[in-house]
Amino acid sequence: ANGKAGFTIIDISDVHNPVVLSRTPLDSSDYAYDVEANDSMAYVMGQHYFHIIDIKNLEAPVKLTTVETGWYGSEVTLLDTLVFLSVNSRDLSIYNISDPLNPDEICHLDLDGYLHSVEIKDNTAYLATYNSGLLVFDITNLLAPTEITRLDIGSRIYDITLTDNIMFAAAYDSGMYIYNIASPASPVKTGSMPLTGVTEVFVDHNNAY
Repeated sequence: ANGKAGFTIIDISDVHNPVVLSRTPLDSSDYAYDVEANDSMAYVMGQHYFHIIDIKNLEAPVKLTTVETGWYGSEVTLLDTLVFLSVNSRDLSIYNISDPLNPDEICHLDLDGYLHSVEIKDNTAYLATYNSGLLVFDITNLLAPTEITRLDIGSRIYDITLTDNIMFAAAYDSGMYIYNIASPASPVKTGSMPLTGVTEVFVDHNNAY
């Protein structure tokens, strides 16, 4: 996701000499914020639109579909033939993308606060929001997800990372929080780190970044 430049593919086979394979401007001059991909398709979350791009030829991607999502897209989460779109003005939209030419919105959730990020584990979705804390939904029925709990760990939750049964949450105002989510309906706080301005957390082995 390359901002105003759209969607960029880079060959990193030689880490000392990365090479740009292609640059694809997004339709409607959209601004690319996030991307997920599989072997044949890239799914790009823009500021106002969601884009599906055929990447079977990495040097000549083909734009297939553009869906208006509303203002202000922040993240796309890919799960098999589903995408979960985090859009500040429309909250959470779930699309079936088994047909990339005709993505089908199967559910839309209006939330109390702006949605920044979504992570999925089994049949549970963890939502990082602005104003509403961290929300946990049972998504066994994708047509009607059910909120099962919420954690008030700060007014602005920007990001979530899941590692096995542990969740790491980035709270902009107060720091990083760690929860055991073996029981999704009853997460247990195991630790925290007071920080300010936290917007993302990445975990690798025994280190959080």
